[in-house]
Amino acid sequence: MARSRSSSITFTTRHLFGLGRVNGTFTLESASISVAEPVTGSAVHAVVAAGSFHTGAARRDDHVRSPAFLDADRHPAIRFESSGAVRGGDGVWTVEGSLTVRGHRAPSG
Repeated sequence: MARSRSSSITFTTRHLFGLGRVNGTFTLESASISVAEPVTGSAVHAVVAAGSFHTGAARRDDHVRSPAFLDADRHPAIRFESSGAVRGGDGVWTVEGSLTVRGHRAPSG
């Protein structure tokens, strides 16, 4: 039997009251990276399954997927689209772009 391989995105954030760290994952549905010359013209596009939000705390995970936050049933995809890449003073490149969550698009970062 063939196994399906999937990729995930991991994140770390602070608990609502800032008292502790929360680690979690989302399943990456699709992604593409195109490196251009010059690098500033490179492009990134990613689609994440909102319903795949997982931190290991079932009650919290259900609440975050609910209409109160991600509303994953009505908005199953979280999308990232880059607008370019910039090189910081430390030489590290950062991809800038917009994030679409619950049908609302805003600059990421």
